[in-house]
This record gives sequence, structure tokens and C-alpha cells, in this order.
Amino acid sequence: MKICGFIKNYNDAEQLERCLSQLSKFCDLIAVCDDSSTDNSLEIIKKYTDLYIVLPNEFQKELEHKQKLLEFALEKHPDITHFFWVDADEIIEARGIKGIRKLCEFMDEFDIDGFQFHLINLWRSKCWYRLDNAFNDLWKVHLWKNSGQLKFEPKEGLHQLQHPQLTKIMRCNLSIIHYGFSTIDLIVRKYKTYKSFGQLGWSLYRLIDENTLQLAPVNLSWFPEELKPKIEPPTKAMSDEEWKKFL
Repeated sequence: MKICGFIKNYNDAEQLERCLSQLSKFCDLIAVCDDSSTDNSLEIIKKYTDLYIVLPNEFQKELEHKQKLLEFALEKHPDITHFFWVDADEIIEARGIKGIRKLCEFMDEFDIDGFQFHLINLWRSKCWYRLDNAFNDLWKVHLWKNSGQLKFEPKEGLHQLQHPQLTKIMRCNLSIIHYGFSTIDLIVRKYKTYKSFGQLGWSLYRLIDENTLQLAPVNLSWFPEELKPKIEPPTKAMSDEEWKKFL
């Protein structure tokens, strides 16, 4: 069994080290596509792997870039058996560090192509996550088996499937912790990025809509010891007018 961590990154240096450090604990190697970051991302990447490519910053060609990374990784290491994908602002919950290999064994035994993980969206803190406005409803395929025929469907645009074409997919009982909404600055960055690429309506507005805000405290057991957050009171909901100050 050879598990390859799989990451695409652009200017996420502040979060990248946390992600790569965790991947290094259970992946046999890590493959990274960096979209010509202008921060020190590449310096951080080189600390953890020499299996990386640098491509132009083309946000809407995300799947095309992932296909190139997939081909690059398999050219260098054709014996990769499984891929585990996360974004630079994500980690797997702590028990997944040991649990991934068991999932891979299960995939091989029962001919499963991919596993979906529940996404936990931290909201304006590292100790509270969001439940309303569909923030707690997302499951994404983060682990897939190398069938020898893996291929992304290179559609352009926002919110495309972020995994190769797979046939047999199951849900697992592990979660991915997403830090991408854990500060106002990160939320605003995401809002402006999506808006610049044409996202409109509810799918854009929900990123700053706290009119129905519902939060739940994280379970500290989700986090490895070095990442356990200090528990603080939940943030108060902000009005649309308050959000406009940051936009």
C-alpha cells in the first residue's frame, strides 16, 4: 500500500504547513500543485516533498491542474495505490491519522472506488462550527483508489466535482475540518474570489449571511494534540450592514 497526499495550493502559506504536517503523518508521499503562489508557499512545500509542480494561476482550470498533478504523481510513482485529497485549509480529524489505512484496506477488500467524508466548517473561530444555511450538509470524496484509469473531468467553472471519475462510492465515519471560514479575513477572501468568477445569488450571499446563524462547539477529540483550540465563547451574528464594512 502506498498512499499519496494530494493538494492544490495558491497563496495559502498560513494554512499550508498545518495541512502538510498532518499529511506527512499518514501518507507515504505528498503531491502538490502550486498555482504560482506569490507568498512563501513553495518554500513550505519543499520542506515536505519534492513531488510538486508549479502551474499558472488559473482558478477556473482547477480540474485541469489536478489532472496534470495526477499524471505527474503517477509518472514518478506508478506504484501509488490510493490518493487522499484535501485543500490546504483542511485537515482530517485526529482518528483519521490511523484510520485512513484501514479505509484503504476496506476499499481493496470490497472493491470500493472512493470514500466521502463529512465536512465540518469552522466559523469565525477554531472552536465553533456552523450548522445552518447548508454549512453542515456537505460530504466530499477525499479518498480514492488507484484503479489504473483515474481521470478528472476537466470542466471549467466553480463547484465542480473535485475528484476523478469514480463508480462505487461510500460514506465513511470520518470528518474533514475546514478552516476556510475560521476568520473574517478568510471568509471575505473566499467571497471576493467567488464573486470575481461570476458566482451570484444565494450561493454567494450565504458566505456572509448570518441571519440564521447556528453554531455548535467542536469536539476537542477531533483535533490532534498540537491543534486543539482554546475554547472561547461563540461569535455573535453580524448583520448585512456589519459585513459590508469588510467587503
